[in-house]
Amino acid sequence: MRIIRMDTKLLKAEDFDNRNHQLTSTFSYDSLERNFTSLADHSNYKDECLKESEDDPMEYLDKEIFPVLLPCFEEMLFAAKENDVLKVQKSRFSGLDYLAELLWNRNPNHPERQVDYVPIFEIPFVKTHLEICPRPVFPKSWLWTQSQAAVVIQSAVRGYFVRRLPQVQELRSFWKILSKEKEIGQDTITENHYQ
Repeated sequence: MRIIRMDTKLLKAEDFDNRNHQLTSTFSYDSLERNFTSLADHSNYKDECLKESEDDPMEYLDKEIFPVLLPCFEEMLFAAKENDVLKVQKSRFSGLDYLAELLWNRNPNHPERQVDYVPIFEIPFVKTHLEICPRPVFPKSWLWTQSQAAVVIQSAVRGYFVRRLPQVQELRSFWKILSKEKEIGQDTITENHYQ
C-alpha cells in the first residue's frame, strides 16, 4: 500500500476550519462529524425489503442457490479439464457459456427443460443478445484441437516440400507457359471472330 502525502503549500486554511493541520489529511474529524447524522436517529428504521418470514441470506444461499450452482461448477471444471483449458490460455471452450447452459437446463423451477436439453446458442435470451451484440469469429487456433491443427500444419509442410522438388517446379513452369499461350491464342481467336 502506498501512502500519498499532500503538499502542505497547496492546502488552504478553509479546508481545515481555520486550524493549523500541517501533516493531517484534508478532512478534519470535526468536519466529518458535522456531515454525518447520528446513528440514534436511525434506530427505529426497519428494512422494507426484509420480511419477517425470510431466512438469513446465508441460509438462503445454502438452501436455494448452492445445491444447484455447486454441481454445475464442478461439472464445468471437469469439462474445462477435458478440453485442456487449464493448460492452454485460449480455446474454444467458454466456461461461462457452459455454466449458463447447465443452469438454464437444470433450473428447478422449470423441470421441462431437463427433458428437452437446449444448447447455449438456442436459448432465447442468448439468441436475442447475440443478435444485438454478435461475437467475433474465433481464430482457427481456438477452434481446432491439437490433432486437427497438427494435420493442417503437416499437410501444408508436405505440400511445400513437394512443390519445391525440381520435377514439380519444371512441371509447374510448363503449365504456366501453356496457359499463357492458350490465353494469347484465345485472344487472337476472339479478335478474328468479331472482325
